[in-house]
Amino acid sequence: MYDVESIVISGPVLALIAIVLAIFAGRPDLRALWMISGAMIAMAIGCFLTIFLMEWSPAEAQIPIGRATIVFALAIQAGWLHLWNVWVRGKVFDQDWQV
Repeated sequence: MYDVESIVISGPVLALIAIVLAIFAGRPDLRALWMISGAMIAMAIGCFLTIFLMEWSPAEAQIPIGRATIVFALAIQAGWLHLWNVWVRGKVFDQDWQV
């Protein structure tokens, strides 16, 4: 059995999810997903470049990348709040047009 570090799997999965979100962001009612998918792509590229340029093994990168991921997770919440606000404004706009 091989010893595979979780970052070897989670990095590409994060990038794949970001690409899927970017595709969905083409819809007018989901435009705020661009901000979230862009941040996710930047995080995946940033983690990859940090590990590659610092020549870290996955075990050496565990603590710094883990901390960066926590900061990213906290910061990305602003993107979800923005997405929710766009959705709520769209609902209010639709109600104004129906009256």
